[in-house]
Amino acid sequence: MSAQLAEDSSDGDDATLVGLRAIGEDEPLVDPNADTFELDLGAGRRVVIPMDRAAQRRGVAGASGTEAASETGAVVWDGAVLLARRPARRPNEKRNVLELGAGCGLTGIAWAVTLGANGCNLTLTDRPHRLQALR
Repeated sequence: MSAQLAEDSSDGDDATLVGLRAIGEDEPLVDPNADTFELDLGAGRRVVIPMDRAAQRRGVAGASGTEAASETGAVVWDGAVLLARRPARRPNEKRNVLELGAGCGLTGIAWAVTLGANGCNLTLTDRPHRLQALR
């Protein structure tokens, strides 16, 4: 069995493009006490994502099974912020995007707003309770 690696067509190293940084290197991108997260997408576009900190705390406190599953996706994570910023670097590219575990939806919504007019095909997936919230 062999693996093939496709050449990346980006104009720079991916770590730089998405703002990759070591854990603890900088302050968090998402305020751990905030109830909403706002991201400026440029060109007068802004996305505001509500967050459920109480659900996050319940999940961290030891919920299990169905209860734990209902607590996931309640907040925006730093990784979602980094991914949400990426399409702004190359907004004219047509893309097909599949987001697994969309959670609050920041990444998918940002990509849809930024790339949607260019024929971007975007699919967000998650558990039913999260998809209901995203709709």
